[in-house]
Amino acid sequence: MEQRLAAIEASLAAIERRLDALVTRLGEVEDCLAAQPPGRPAAAQPASDTALPAAPRAVADATGLLGLAGRSLIILGGAYLLRALTEGGTLPALVGVGTGLLYAFTWVLAGGRAARAHRGADATFHAIVATIVAFPLTVEATVRFGFLDPLTSAVSLAALSAPALSIAWYTRHQATAWCVTLGALGSAIAMIPMTGAVLPYAAFLLLLGLGTLWLGYDRDWTGLRWPVAFVADLVALGLVLRATSPEPRDPPAAVVTMLLALVAGYLASFAGRTLVRGRNVIPFEVLQTMGALMVGLGGAVTVVSARGSGVASIGVISLLLAGGSYAVAFMFVGRRQGLGVNFYFYTSLALVCTLVGLRLIAAPPAVALAAAALAAATTWLGTRLGRLALTLHGAIYAAQAVLASVLVAAASAAYVGHDGDMAKVPSAIALLTLAAAVGCALAPRPADAAASPAWGTGIRAVQALLAAWCGGGAAIAGALALATTVLGRPLPPNEVAVTRTVVLSLAALLLASAVRAGRLVGASRLAYLVLLITGGQVLFEDLSEAGPGLLVVAFATYGLALIFVPRLARHRPAPPPEPTAA
Repeated sequence: MEQRLAAIEASLAAIERRLDALVTRLGEVEDCLAAQPPGRPAAAQPASDTALPAAPRAVADATGLLGLAGRSLIILGGAYLLRALTEGGTLPALVGVGTGLLYAFTWVLAGGRAARAHRGADATFHAIVATIVAFPLTVEATVRFGFLDPLTSAVSLAALSAPALSIAWYTRHQATAWCVTLGALGSAIAMIPMTGAVLPYAAFLLLLGLGTLWLGYDRDWTGLRWPVAFVADLVALGLVLRATSPEPRDPPAAVVTMLLALVAGYLASFAGRTLVRGRNVIPFEVLQTMGALMVGLGGAVTVVSARGSGVASIGVISLLLAGGSYAVAFMFVGRRQGLGVNFYFYTSLALVCTLVGLRLIAAPPAVALAAAALAAATTWLGTRLGRLALTLHGAIYAAQAVLASVLVAAASAAYVGHDGDMAKVPSAIALLTLAAAVGCALAPRPADAAASPAWGTGIRAVQALLAAWCGGGAAIAGALALATTVLGRPLPPNEVAVTRTVVLSLAALLLASAVRAGRLVGASRLAYLVLLITGGQVLFEDLSEAGPGLLVVAFATYGLALIFVPRLARHRPAPPPEPTAA
């Protein structure tokens, strides 16, 4: 008995010592808190063996997450209660749907307040719950209850998304923006096949795409804009297919307006960022510009072409856009930002829109003349202003000119044809486009070509090849037409082959002579290219078509050209003037 009492007394003594230590520790903590100035958090105490372990903190975190999950389930329970009351007829459909949307938006506001208070987990849970409640409710109100028609449901999606994204922008809470964007995007995609309507949801997706684009510009939330832009382009393509079907399901005028709005909305946004804010073009803007032009502008052309009228108006719009892009590139970007990525972006946009516009408003002969004029103008400006980009545009316009004038086809026929069509004198339009192509090839190199030697060399090679091929073909066609007229009969194949070789060899010598005279230094490229084409002519046609007697003429002419063209093509600069006596 005494031993038991002694053990109990020892235990009580140990408990008293622990309580005394705990009281002493609490007193020290109170003293530290009392000594801390008001409004400043207490300084961190060094860790000791009496500090609390990390386990309670993990338990607290888990408790908080479980509490958020429980609160979310209660909120969802309230939403299902409203749904049950609406389905059971206790609440009218109008009251039930409206109350459900207000109920969801209440939690969007609650999430915004939580984000402002830096309670990120609360804000994310509220955004998820609001998305789960609001957007499926809109889908059910449209598809199941039939309370909303497609236009009203698209407006409802916009009315839900716009304030929610505004709250996300204001509170800088990206998770809310992602929840709302994905919820709205999924709802629109789901309702298109369910309702059979595309146009109202395409308009909503365009607005959502522009909204997420500017959210990315202002808050650096760059991931939002990619899925929305892709879906918007895809739905716009669906509009084009529906409008060009045998039984159009949407008004063509509304479809064209929607497609042009897609182009205008994105291009205006890109211009606002690159011009007003002075930022460089980014990969998304380049890719979406291509997508918007192909789907929007190309789709509008397809729709109006299917109707048989209104194509010229799209062409005028395209040319106006091209003129504005050229003006922005040279009068604004080139002067303020230099020849950077923005300059080439706007000049490329202008080039594409010009080519599209010309093909839409004019017949091929007029397109050939206009493209030839543009080729001459842009090449001359590129040389005078030292802009390699304009020289590239000149080469492309020259190619467009010779293609529209059928000069390339006629030149090819002159090289390989054996009927009367190859011996026709080129038309006046073909000769004008040929002059533009040759002029572009002979123009001096721009001053800034040294900064991009690969680009400059490639452009010059394309220009020279185009001019040499078309010029040689035109010369052959003219010579064959003249020989046919003089002889009064068409030439046989062997004489045609040798005539081609002689004409091409003389053309190479003529070009080399122009270089020797100190003029048209760029003609050396054309001379060597013509020599190369002549070699192919001798190898693949003369050896098989011409007899021994005519081969002597062909070999002799081509041999003389091979000897003298390299010598004549060596440009010797004029000697400096001798100083005169004073």
